[in-house]
Amino acid sequence: MNIATAYSWLAPLYDRSRPLWAKWVMGQAEAYLEQEALPRCLTPETHILDMGCGTGINLERLQRLKLPFTGYTGLDLTPAMLARAQTKLDGRHPAGYCRGDMLHLPFPDQCFELVLSTWALSHLSPPQPMLAEARRVLKKDGVLIVLFWSRPSYLMGIVARLLEPLFLVRFVEVAKLRPSLGDRALIRQFASGWGTSVVWPGSSREQVDYDS
Repeated sequence: MNIATAYSWLAPLYDRSRPLWAKWVMGQAEAYLEQEALPRCLTPETHILDMGCGTGINLERLQRLKLPFTGYTGLDLTPAMLARAQTKLDGRHPAGYCRGDMLHLPFPDQCFELVLSTWALSHLSPPQPMLAEARRVLKKDGVLIVLFWSRPSYLMGIVARLLEPLFLVRFVEVAKLRPSLGDRALIRQFASGWGTSVVWPGSSREQVDYDS
């Protein structure tokens, strides 16, 4: 089963099941996203691309936090997920959705101030082409924020290997991303490695922060 087919089946259940994942697995990474990463980089002039937007969770997040932006485009491969995202447009924010492939973005070079992707990177192998496309469409001073599943260490790594085929997830090895990100990326790993965030450019030197 491919990703688009799997998420077509998951679409009716996605929003109802996601709070459990957010509470027990993704909470630290998403708290960092909401409390630190997004507030630091958004301005009223920011055009946002949300790669792998799913059912519109990130647009809801921006609206709930009342963060400033001038435009939002959500892109996803699965029509069923996009159909649910469309129902959440409130007409008060400049936002829209389109179907597309994260590896071949239908946008010109340097057209977004922020490219955001939450958890979609873990469905791609290898992940580097997605990062290259994201950086292609970023403006010169733009920011890339990515959350993804990274392989836990120790005994939880065994559980991770069992979950990979079940959820069509590939746990991303952080070390393998370093050549694609260079020394300007701020990398944080949360909850013993289950969640990792990358903010690029984030610092003047290569850095890894571990938050337990």
